[in-house]
Amino acid sequence: MTRLPIIDGATFDPAKAGRPFDERLAALDDEAARAVIANTFANSREAAKHFVGRYAGRAYEDADPEARKVKIRDVERRIEKRRLALVST
Repeated sequence: MTRLPIIDGATFDPAKAGRPFDERLAALDDEAARAVIANTFANSREAAKHFVGRYAGRAYEDADPEARKVKIRDVERRIEKRRLALVST
């Protein structure tokens, strides 16, 4: 295992958890969360199954079944996080 040195003074934005902000994904999060709130889907899991193709595109279509399950779970978490943010405001 390669050990990399920690650079003193390295910074990252904790609000973004180290990931760059993506407008397209944020818009999809918002659209999917609003669909769950409006009862278009029974829950975040159903919305994730519907929207996962728009999140991942070709990477989802070509993935093996295990990778598809993981991607659906990741999208479900994004949708649920956004839904909770919308409901709490």
